[in-house]
Amino acid sequence: MQNLLSFLPAEFLPLVIILVAFGIMLGLVRLKTGIGIIVGFLLSILLAPMIGAVLDQLPWWLNLLVLAFTGIAFVQAFASIFIGSRASDTMAGSLAADLVRFMIRALFFPLRMVAAGIGAVIRHVSLRGY
Repeated sequence: MQNLLSFLPAEFLPLVIILVAFGIMLGLVRLKTGIGIIVGFLLSILLAPMIGAVLDQLPWWLNLLVLAFTGIAFVQAFASIFIGSRASDTMAGSLAADLVRFMIRALFFPLRMVAAGIGAVIRHVSLRGY
């Protein structure tokens, strides 16, 4: 849930504090969890300029990697609301494994195309009987 709060703009801070307070009063949120949500939201607001400066200095491929991990974390946080944290952990692990598998296949795709081209030439030559 705290990962989802990092996508809210800073103007939502009073609303978040009020909603957390109502959650604590109604017994929906424990005090420790409520304080953690508010502190996490405040830290995301305070650290945003520093994180932005660091991300501006990184190369494009590393930014793409950070974006992929952030996307998986966002999907996991969103899914944990609906299907629970343990199931969303498994789902996020499966998504991360699929991402790694895709990257490896994309890395070796040009080599596979060269091998397929060489194989096609060999088959063509062997069928003609040269």
